[in-house]
Amino acid sequence: MSNVSKFEMMAKRYDSEDRLAVATIIANELREKISPHHYETALDFGCGTGLVGLQLTDLFQQMIFTDPSTGMIEQVEKKLAEQKITTVSAMNIDLLSESESKTAIQVDCIYMSQVLLHISDTKQVFEKLKPLIKPNGRLLIVDFDLTATVQSSEIHPGFSHEQLTTLAEAAGYKTITITTFYHGKNLLMNQDTSMFIMEATV
Repeated sequence: MSNVSKFEMMAKRYDSEDRLAVATIIANELREKISPHHYETALDFGCGTGLVGLQLTDLFQQMIFTDPSTGMIEQVEKKLAEQKITTVSAMNIDLLSESESKTAIQVDCIYMSQVLLHISDTKQVFEKLKPLIKPNGRLLIVDFDLTATVQSSEIHPGFSHEQLTTLAEAAGYKTITITTFYHGKNLLMNQDTSMFIMEATV
């Protein structure tokens, strides 16, 4: 369900007006949650072409953009060079794999946007990312609410808040909140749905 090969093919033509519009809505919501904490470092997990993360670079002294798709990272590196951004490094890495999850990376904040629905083992995400977050740091997840009309073998049909809260608690996260912040048309597999933001501290 990781769909890496699919994103390799899409990388060069991924950016569109519709995707940028949704990314801006997401970036604004993340900014509202992150900015009061004055974090110094962040990791964008599953950064794609950087549509969300590149709108947040002013919030941190250093950022790491990671994605298992080589094509996506190539697009990020191109944008970083064009925009002369020096506070962001891009890594073609799968942080959920056994070998690469043991990285020495540690940051104040990890966020992801519309990534969780592509990963079959949701539980693993919470477990593997927790050691990469510094004490009192935060994990933020933006994704889709559970949408019964979505039927696909490639992605999750969104998530229930209760399901994610249970998984986060089992992995040892604290102060977990989940809030639905946006409703839109044709957001997921051409279905109307809503997006939530989840916050959990370490």
